[in-house]
Amino acid sequence: MNELTIPSPVVTIVDGQATTTSINVAEFFGKQHKNVLRDIENLCENLDEKHRLNFELSQRHRIIPSGANISEPVYRLTRDGFTLLAMGFTGKQALAFKLAYIDAFNKMEAALRMPIGLFPDATISRSQAGELAALIAERFPDGRDRPYAWSRFNNHFRVARYRELPIVRFFEACEYIEKMQPRPALPAPQAHGISDEALARLMVHLISALAHSDLKSE
Repeated sequence: MNELTIPSPVVTIVDGQATTTSINVAEFFGKQHKNVLRDIENLCENLDEKHRLNFELSQRHRIIPSGANISEPVYRLTRDGFTLLAMGFTGKQALAFKLAYIDAFNKMEAALRMPIGLFPDATISRSQAGELAALIAERFPDGRDRPYAWSRFNNHFRVARYRELPIVRFFEACEYIEKMQPRPALPAPQAHGISDEALARLMVHLISALAHSDLKSE
């Protein structure tokens, strides 16, 4: 029997709280994002105001291959929000995947409680480096924009690779990526050359010169 391979769930710290997004959940469970959005909206219709706070609606801006900057809805979920949503996920592998996500929340919340001052020179783990890379990929789905994103990250944190980031700056790095703006669109190339009006004047001048030359030759 083949052992089930479970990817690493993406859980990040935002405003001092462990969270994930509807996009992360959709990718992890192999669902279409629009279907996860539908499930969240149906769920929120039956929740009181207090529990709806576990689902924060925002917008994600991304550049599509055509160069257009589009906006699409995305929810940020707390641990409780994820738990409520995942109750409706069924299937042969659903339980193992839900447990993996809960473990990821546990680890992130444990990191929040860790007295990081005891390890001032420690750098982030391989798993945390993977989380930063996943955030970059989510924020910039067009791979051509990721070198730009890494350049900004590198200039801000002064590291040659994710693993060199001090652990005391991990949560800051997560929030920095979340707030990173897409690369500004390049201005449309300006047409260079002679205007229609100038071209018309030139043609009149050439015709006149040719006519004058013909008269002289006669």
